[in-house]
Amino acid sequence: MEELIDDLLPAIKNLQRLLAEQEPILRNRVNEILAQRSEDINEIDHLMDDLFTIMRHGFGIEDFKRLKDYLATLDPDAADFYQHEFEEWFK
Repeated sequence: MEELIDDLLPAIKNLQRLLAEQEPILRNRVNEILAQRSEDINEIDHLMDDLFTIMRHGFGIEDFKRLKDYLATLDPDAADFYQHEFEEWFK
């Protein structure tokens, strides 16, 4: 079992590094959407999905919340969906 853990540890550390690298990239995208007051729901939805992916590993949580709050002003149902998913994941 320890051998398996030793084999998986480099892959896990690499995944964490890649997710950490994505966080500032996604934060910049969130900042751009908020600054431009974008109403492109499709773009926002895709970004929410990207954030949700890294958020499940401890990254981008505040950016997810900021974008969800903005999305609520444009599409409350979509924001409710993401809030529900957030609550389900972080029970």
